[in-house]
Amino acid sequence: MNDLHSFHLHQGGIGTAGPTIVHALNGSDFTWVASAYALAAAACIPLSGNMSQMLGRRIVILGGIIIFAIGSAVCGSAHTLPVLIVGRGEWSHPSVCYGSCRERSD
Repeated sequence: MNDLHSFHLHQGGIGTAGPTIVHALNGSDFTWVASAYALAAAACIPLSGNMSQMLGRRIVILGGIIIFAIGSAVCGSAHTLPVLIVGRGEWSHPSVCYGSCRERSD
């Protein structure tokens, strides 16, 4: 449930501030900035689930947090639109890692 809230928080923030950011970077296509988070999250769910079974949940979650920090630095220092899109994709890893690694009570 927490990973779903994280997804909506990120999408809500980029939906509000995204067009202004894209315009400031002299970009024209807002679609990829908004979709990079969801696309990377969908691609990484099976990978993080398998890695958590092989390596353990703690390592995968810590790895996701490290990737998030790198993605934040990339987005914060982005001077072009493609760099911002890559950073947005990296932001999705912690919520995916948390969602696929937590213990299920079902």
